[in-house]
Amino acid sequence: MSLLFELLLYLSTKYREQISSKFSMSNKEIEQMSKIIDFISRNFTQGILLKDVAKSLGYSEGYFSRLFKKNMGMIYYKYLNIIRLSAAYSDMKYINKSLVEFTLDCRFKDY
Repeated sequence: MSLLFELLLYLSTKYREQISSKFSMSNKEIEQMSKIIDFISRNFTQGILLKDVAKSLGYSEGYFSRLFKKNMGMIYYKYLNIIRLSAAYSDMKYINKSLVEFTLDCRFKDY
């Protein structure tokens, strides 16, 4: 679902030496972020709170928040909303629903 993350992951892996150390991830962080992004991609239409994602992957909320912000450059909820907006926009092109229905389907009310 997250083409941007997949691109960053590919570039980080393929061109690790050429990327500034400020932006590179360790192999452990790449693996962790892959699991996180995969979980979010599969569950973003559900009511997934930060604590739910952290717990499902065995992380504390604090560790998860720091890991996510460090490697994605944004907080979890901003990323989640970007994913939800992308899905809603994509669906709007092909499905005839009201804006309210799209926002509810993509769970924009979860806070």
